Amino acid sequence: MNRERSVLSRRDFLKQGAAVGLLIGGRLAESAWAASKDRVTILSSSVTDTLNPYNHSGSLIYGMWQHIFEPLVEVSYNPVRYTGVLAESWEFQGRNWVFRLRKGIRFHDGAPFTAKDVIFSVNRMRTDKNSLQGTNFNDVVEMQAPDDYTVVFVLKRTNALFLDRVENRFIVSKAAADKYGDEMDQHEIGTGAYKFVSFQRGGNFVMTRNDDYWERKRKSRKSFSRR
Repeated sequence: MNRERSVLSRRDFLKQGAAVGLLIGGRLAESAWAASKDRVTILSSSVTDTLNPYNHSGSLIYGMWQHIFEPLVEVSYNPVRYTGVLAESWEFQGRNWVFRLRKGIRFHDGAPFTAKDVIFSVNRMRTDKNSLQGTNFNDVVEMQAPDDYTVVFVLKRTNALFLDRVENRFIVSKAAADKYGDEMDQHEIGTGAYKFVSFQRGGNFVMTRNDDYWERKRKSRKSFSRR
């Protein structure tokens, strides 16, 4: 399955539909939030109890966050392989892993996505006391940004399986962290197909469609070029 089909199975039923909002809740949504031609309501058996995107290890909660945030790479199937999301390509150089980032991607607040966001996100995963994902980067001794669209991970030892460590690890906005500080999780600014709206502990998790989503625009350009 190619990148486009992988995304289709995961997001396109939402982002290509008429929906402009999404509700995920541990209980029945109130009638004001009932499904309509402009809204999709999903009832989930599991809902996050925190707005920290690194404080989870379950696939159901990951399934919520993946609409807002995106990783460098993910796994596609048939055939099984790693495919780039925010990373366009990568190269294994002994103890170093070099990732080339996609250009022209912006976060929900308009800030450009760069190597600084990757380094900030990994550092947060490693140092945030509430993070459950820091051990994935125990072998990282240094991170370098030769330019805005290149990230180099320097490891303690050669690790041919490092892609498995960065796969599905979300990248958050450094600019949002600089702006909001300890309150950044109340704003949840990512690069994904949906934007965060609100959260109710044990209740509703609300998102709205990101009309400026970079991948949708990239597909539109491809379709136009074939005509």
